[in-house]
Parts: sequence; structure tokens; C-alpha cells
Amino acid sequence: MVSADHSSGCMAPDSNMHVGGEPAGFVLASHDFAVYHAGDTNVFTDMDIINYLYRPTHLLLPIGGHFTMGPREAAFAVCKFLTHARVVIPMHFQTFPLLKGTVEDFEKECEKFAAEFKREAFKTIDPHTLQAAGLPLP
Repeated sequence: MVSADHSSGCMAPDSNMHVGGEPAGFVLASHDFAVYHAGDTNVFTDMDIINYLYRPTHLLLPIGGHFTMGPREAAFAVCKFLTHARVVIPMHFQTFPLLKGTVEDFEKECEKFAAEFKREAFKTIDPHTLQAAGLPLP
């Protein structure tokens, strides 16, 4: 369990918002890979610590914007802080109108930041493409 940077409210049955606890992400590690699920976080400098300590090879990052990182912030996180990762799976986007981020926008922003930070290549997997192909989501 690692830090995250976002609000954590929960809607109660009485329609009031209540504090939902501390925000968090998770790193699941095995012998030769580690998956970082960032939750609903925004980009934050401690992602560099997560990169250093756990060396995640696969990232699940939100790109929807509004409540989470948008494509630009997620691209910055990947290219500046989460540099060990070789696979990025965008999440928390286009599930309802406020989450407008797209994989295409994320990839465009990655091109800009990758050049600036001399980021090694990584693969982006669009979960919508997996669904369209009838494959299970990772």
C-alpha cells in the first residue's frame, strides 16, 4: 500500500458526503515484475519514491481528468517519475461524461514528455481495445 493524492469521500445512504479514509495506491510485486495500481491519484513527487523502492514494470494509471490525473499529468508521471515501467494501462476514463481523457491524448502527451526527459520506450495498452477483441481485462 502506497500513498496517493486525491480526495476520499463516500456518499452515504442519507445523500451526505462522508470522509472515506486515506487515499492509497497499491504495488503488487513478484520475482521479475511489479504492478503499480495508482487508484484515483493525481501526479505527485513521491511517485519517484515508489519507482525507486518497488521498480514497477506495469502501471495502471488514471487518465480521465476532473477527479483524477488527466492525460497530460499521467504522461508526466510516466516520463518523469515512473521510469522503470515498460507497460502502461490507462484507466478511469470515459466511463461517464466528466472523465474526458483518451488514450490517444495520453500517447501524444507521452511523446512530448518522453523527449524532454529522455524516457525509454514503453507500451501503452488500451483496455477498450482488449474488450473489443473479446479479451479479458488485465
